[in-house]
Amino acid sequence: KQMQWFRKDSNFVFIPVNLTNPKAERVDAATKSIREMIRMPRIDFEKELSLSEEDMRLSLQTKQQNQQQAKKMKFYHPKRHLLHEGSEPLEDVLKETFKCMKKLRDSKLP
Repeated sequence: KQMQWFRKDSNFVFIPVNLTNPKAERVDAATKSIREMIRMPRIDFEKELSLSEEDMRLSLQTKQQNQQQAKKMKFYHPKRHLLHEGSEPLEDVLKETFKCMKKLRDSKLP
């Protein structure tokens, strides 16, 4: 359902992620794209948002790929995980969170 909402939101920019790459590379590539958009002058960002069907920029291509994958995504069944105080899974999540926070702080975003 989220993909339906995002596809309808004209202010949402789709960023491609190559799922064949290792997780760290995927995260770094997505972070780099987001960082570039954050630093982009507002007028350039608005141009990126106002893509036409003829203008096959990266965001539009990714959006179309996501639409093609929509049928497969209907069969995704999320698995809930409970994170208990002091458990190893919770520690793993916290380590990953702190690593991401450090990466954002070190990137010196405006």
